[in-house]
Amino acid sequence: SSGINAEYGKQWYQRRVREAVVSTQSTGDEATVVTWLSWLPIQEDDEESLHIYGFLLDLVESNNKYALGKNNANLPEIVKILTEGIINKTIKSDDHPELMSRIQAFILPLQKNEAVWSAILAKLPDTHKVLLSGQ
Repeated sequence: SSGINAEYGKQWYQRRVREAVVSTQSTGDEATVVTWLSWLPIQEDDEESLHIYGFLLDLVESNNKYALGKNNANLPEIVKILTEGIINKTIKSDDHPELMSRIQAFILPLQKNEAVWSAILAKLPDTHKVLLSGQ
């Protein structure tokens, strides 16, 4: 029972922080952004996925230093989060065409830089590599 309560508490806390970050559209401080990123990808909650992944892209598109990490060290994790959202169907191309366009606009330049893309792919599971290769 304590495990159930702990899990419920974690879910409640995660939801509150997500709502705070998403509702304010704030770029947040380092601790908030890093903590928020650690909770991604979401595994369910289709209603919020558009806002959550959209906010992640807002952070990336604005070159948020906390989201991207030092020397863009978080790029592989961000690509993994976004592709996991597509794999687990919290991001659906039919339901979220604008979000899918933004994801493609983020990933395409990375794919064109061979050194960067190789470094990203090296850190991704095979299922994500298959999705990104279009096979």
